[in-house]
Amino acid sequence: MRFTSLLQTVVRPSAVLLAVLVGQPRTVTSAAAQTAALSAALPPKPEFKHHRKITTVYAPERDTTAVSVVLAKGKYVLWTQRPRVTVAYEYPGTTPPTGMAASAMLIEFRTQEPQAATTNRLTITGEGGEGGEPPVRIEEVASMSRLEAHAFTHDHRMTFVVPAEDVVRILAARQVALEVGGVVVRLKEEQLQAWRELAWQMGVWEQ
Repeated sequence: MRFTSLLQTVVRPSAVLLAVLVGQPRTVTSAAAQTAALSAALPPKPEFKHHRKITTVYAPERDTTAVSVVLAKGKYVLWTQRPRVTVAYEYPGTTPPTGMAASAMLIEFRTQEPQAATTNRLTITGEGGEGGEPPVRIEEVASMSRLEAHAFTHDHRMTFVVPAEDVVRILAARQVALEVGGVVVRLKEEQLQAWRELAWQMGVWEQ
């Protein structure tokens, strides 16, 4: 795997991507249109083996498209407490740009009472790269923190902005874990495959 040329044009995260992650109103573009645009903009697509749905959402009021995938759905039943993890990026308009890549990816980490994160700092670690790369450790402070009150519990959603070059380093590893304030998610290979496909669509991932 290698890191392709980035930042010929910078596409920064904006409110629409955060809106997608927290479930605000949106319009989903057709799969056929998205596939055709990707075919024109990127080299032949590698085979990514996973069962997760990559969602493309266009916000006409901002003329911005967000692309996201849920890596961990989250589960909150009695003593079973597992956080929800979503990764995403965005670009202006409806057609993926050619010859450029988004500068960053967003990661939303959601917990629910009684599970609670003790800090707002995300740590991502990666080990076991195919090329013998050293272990990777990335740390980011939440750019957005939001509490949502419900009848019997509260959701806590934290959004982290991770530079694209750090995403590529992490995705070259075979064992990846995300941790926020003592709450840990260890990704399986199938989840990494989904994340890699999103990074490929983003324009920073090659085989």
